[in-house]
Amino acid sequence: TNSMQLLGEGTKSTKTDTIKELMLMLEGRKVIIFSEFAEYCKILQDALSHYKPLMIIGDTPKDERVKIIEKFTKSDDHPVLIGSPATYYGLNLQAADTLIHADNCWSNSKMEQRRGRLHRHGQDKTVLEYHIIGRKTADEYVKKTLERKREVADFMLGTTELLEALRYEG
Repeated sequence: TNSMQLLGEGTKSTKTDTIKELMLMLEGRKVIIFSEFAEYCKILQDALSHYKPLMIIGDTPKDERVKIIEKFTKSDDHPVLIGSPATYYGLNLQAADTLIHADNCWSNSKMEQRRGRLHRHGQDKTVLEYHIIGRKTADEYVKKTLERKREVADFMLGTTELLEALRYEG
């Protein structure tokens, strides 16, 4: 047949189970979960269905994105928003007070864009941030690579404090 299937589909996922357990501890908070993978966003939407999660991925039409953000912002019935890289750009998600990185991007600037969605003008809450990283996995390798990239940038530029000051000036 020509049907696509995810590898390991139907099997237990430690990452998904960890996110489900974390969600129990975050009861009453507005949570954004970011993943680089649209298919994993769909898996999470199903796994967290009792939270009625909203989702924005690459094929979500622009007008629908606006409606989803409005619903997430104004409704306590939808405490979770799941997003792929399509959610990183131009969206204000300061209604959220918790960010879960289901996986990391290969770029420190994209990680900053994820954070930036919650840390917009008007954010008046302390934002909690969680990274879901399994030992001896690609996630751990990406985390270490990001740390090395940050160290190289620090060395080349002298300090990230200068970058921070420049980024928040405008």
